[in-house]
Amino acid sequence: MAKKTILLGTADNYGDGDPLRTAFGKVNDNFDELYAGQNSDPSNTGASLLPDVDGTRDLGAADKQWADLYVRDFIYLNGNRIEVDAQGRLLVAGSVQQNLDIQGSVFGDDSTLLVDGVNNTIPGYVSIDVLKTAVAVSSSYAEFASYITNL
Repeated sequence: MAKKTILLGTADNYGDGDPLRTAFGKVNDNFDELYAGQNSDPSNTGASLLPDVDGTRDLGAADKQWADLYVRDFIYLNGNRIEVDAQGRLLVAGSVQQNLDIQGSVFGDDSTLLVDGVNNTIPGYVSIDVLKTAVAVSSSYAEFASYITNL
């Protein structure tokens, strides 16, 4: 609901403002909205958005996610500062992150599946499980190579 402004009229007791009943109806509507917590307008925020109790409020939800997040300086996650340095490197707690453990599938720019994280395969290549089986049943490198060639 948009804020309801009481029409005061052009002069005292002139009669062109809101009647008392209408004016106090608007007051009640405005307070009802404030007390219901429906007063957050992120595009019109002039102060920090702070929860009333530490660790109790969410920003978005699994079924109502934000599309983009623009942060000028830093993000703190569980007390660890996350940032990007001048060279574009990801820093967590001040350290460059070299070996990131990324889970899930990987897609090319054209949406081609490059790594299938669900089935643990690289499309067009032999899966790790097949390689393990080939190693287990092979008694020599030649037998292993023959097994792989015939896949």
